[in-house]
Amino acid sequence: MNCYMMVGMITYASDGSKCDNALFFHQMIPHHINAVNMAKALFKADVLDCPDLLEETDDCTLTSILRDIIANQNLQIQTMYSLLAEQGEPKKNDCVVDIYHGKLR
Repeated sequence: MNCYMMVGMITYASDGSKCDNALFFHQMIPHHINAVNMAKALFKADVLDCPDLLEETDDCTLTSILRDIIANQNLQIQTMYSLLAEQGEPKKNDCVVDIYHGKLR
């Protein structure tokens, strides 16, 4: 998960994008995707004991936070993709380093 986020956040800082917010979106989307994946991974680990979300326990508080992260950040990801598309920007603008030749491509 962390590798995806770190690689995804490495983007061209001054690529002449028409969209002033493109750099922010290109870095924030992988960050949000990682948060959603981390939340889902914690649910999948099945370590939280919260039979009733109305209980005021640490596990129930965390369960509520995780649900909010998944719902809200997925919506924000889709919104950022839509804003990029409206401006004619690509979904990704990753800075890829060719490690065999030491050049950016």
